[in-house]
Amino acid sequence: MLDEGYTLDGAAQALGWSRQLATVRAKILKLPDTGQRLVGTGEIPVSAIDTLLAIVDVSPQIAGAVVATIADGNVAGSQLVNNAGWAIGQALRDAPKDTFGAYLNTVHPNDLKSLRLGKKTEALVAEAEKLHKLVEQYAYGPPTFRFDTSDVDQARAGGVLIELDGSAPIITDRALFRELAKQAIVRTVEELRERAVDKAKSKRAGEGRRERTPREELDVEHRATLRELTRQAHGTNLDLGASLLTELAAVAPDDMDVARVFAFGLLGPESSSYLGTGDHVARTIAANGLRLVLDEHRTTTTPTLKSGKPGRTKVAYGDVDVAAKWLWRFVDGAKTAGELFCRSQGRTGRCLALA
Repeated sequence: MLDEGYTLDGAAQALGWSRQLATVRAKILKLPDTGQRLVGTGEIPVSAIDTLLAIVDVSPQIAGAVVATIADGNVAGSQLVNNAGWAIGQALRDAPKDTFGAYLNTVHPNDLKSLRLGKKTEALVAEAEKLHKLVEQYAYGPPTFRFDTSDVDQARAGGVLIELDGSAPIITDRALFRELAKQAIVRTVEELRERAVDKAKSKRAGEGRRERTPREELDVEHRATLRELTRQAHGTNLDLGASLLTELAAVAPDDMDVARVFAFGLLGPESSSYLGTGDHVARTIAANGLRLVLDEHRTTTTPTLKSGKPGRTKVAYGDVDVAAKWLWRFVDGAKTAGELFCRSQGRTGRCLALA
C-alpha cells in the first residue's frame, strides 16, 4: 500500500489499524528479507525490531550476521530484546571476514596482535608493562588499556558506533578502532609515567623522615597492600562483569573456588566499602535465623506457677558470635560446589532445615 502511494495514516485507516500499529508494521519493511521472514515466523519478536533497525542503521553487515545466526538457530531472537550486545558478539564469531565489530571498553590482548599497531605502539605497550610492574607492587598480568568517553565520542561522531542498553558500545570501523586503540595505549602510558614519577617523589620525601619501627613498617605495608588489592579487585570485577555480559569470559559453576567466591560474597558484608568490615550478613543470619531454628542456640523454659499451672514460656537465645561461628563451620563443611551453594543460601531456611 505504501508503494502505491498511501501514507501511513491512509494505510492504517484502510486496514482498520491504529496509526501506531501501522508504524510498527511498516518498520518491518526496512529489515533484510531474512529478517522480515523471521519476524513473520515469530523467531524474531516484534519488540526487537527497533534494536535490529538500530544495528542496520550503523552496520547492515552486522545486522545481516545477527539475522543469519538467528536463522541458523545459534542465537534466540529474544536475545535481541534481553541482551543484544551478547547476540552481536555471537554473530561476529561466524560472520564473514569483512564484517567488523569490537566492544569499545578495553583493548583486548588479542587485538594488539591482530590490529598490527606498528613498532612505535608496540614499544609503548612494552613500556606500559614495565611501568605497570614498577608502580603496582602486586601487579598481575599486563596493564589494561581502556577506552574513555572521548574515544566513544569520536566513534559516535563517525557514525560507526552501535549503542545498546546493557552492553558496551560496539564500533564497526576497523581503521578507526585501530587509531582509538593507539590513543588508549598512549593515554595509559602517560598515566603510568605520572604515577611512576609520583612514586619516586614519595620515596625521596620519605628518605628524610625518621626511620620507622618494624611495627610501623608492617602497618604501612599492610595498608598499602589493602589499597592495592582493593583497586585491583575493583578493576578486575568491572572487566569480569563486562566480559561475562558479552560472553568473553566463562566460569565453571562446579569449581569450588568459583563457588566460594559467590558463597562468601553472599554471606559477606553489605557495605559501601570495597573491602568492608566484619561479616554483617552472616551475623544477621546467625542472629535472626539460626537461633530460631536450631535447638542448640536457644533455651526454652516454662516456669511453674504457685498454683501449679504452667506459666508463660520464655525463650533465651544464645550468643550471636557462637551462632555465627556455627554458620561458617557449616558453610566450610561443604564438600562440593553444589553443596556449598545450597549451604550458603540457607538464609531461606530450607538447607538449614535439612541440616
